[in-house]
Amino acid sequence: MKSKSVMIIFGVLVVLALVGGAWQTSVFAQTVPPVVPADNGTGGGGPVIPPAGGATANQTVENGKAALVTSGGWQVSAGKNVLPAGDVLGVTIPGNLPGAGSVSAITGGMYTTLTNNGANVELSGNQKVVVSFKLSQDQLDAFKKDPNAGILWYDPVKKSWVRLSATLNGDTLSVETSGLGYFVVGSLK
Repeated sequence: MKSKSVMIIFGVLVVLALVGGAWQTSVFAQTVPPVVPADNGTGGGGPVIPPAGGATANQTVENGKAALVTSGGWQVSAGKNVLPAGDVLGVTIPGNLPGAGSVSAITGGMYTTLTNNGANVELSGNQKVVVSFKLSQDQLDAFKKDPNAGILWYDPVKKSWVRLSATLNGDTLSVETSGLGYFVVGSLK
């Protein structure tokens, strides 16, 4: 009886290790969304969207704030009383970036929108969002090696990429901007 119990316990441990190992592998491969960050005063965590091209998430602004997180490392947030209630902050992970040949990208891109009743609206005046990217160690190393690297924004009027003045805090690169649209971490070619 004693050896049967040991075998059953051993079998259960093997099954748990296989299931847990598969889940952990999925987290590292970014096929399972990570835990949404807690509210840090910028609107809290938000819907998590996978890193695949074309994936989209939207969050309706409540109490003047909203935040969206991608499992690919991007986060967009607006602090309290920045955006009008009822507007919808949206994030899409695009399959392709405009003008991709003019940038050396360290990360995948992100596309942000703000809509009201289905129509796109622009940020104005003091309305700004914080765009952040949490860099992996490899991305951080590549970023530190390139003095021209930063968060780039695609200017739809000039049809070119613009380097924004960003701040690196630990492994997170952030910029406060009134521009919406395409973003990528990298440098201009």
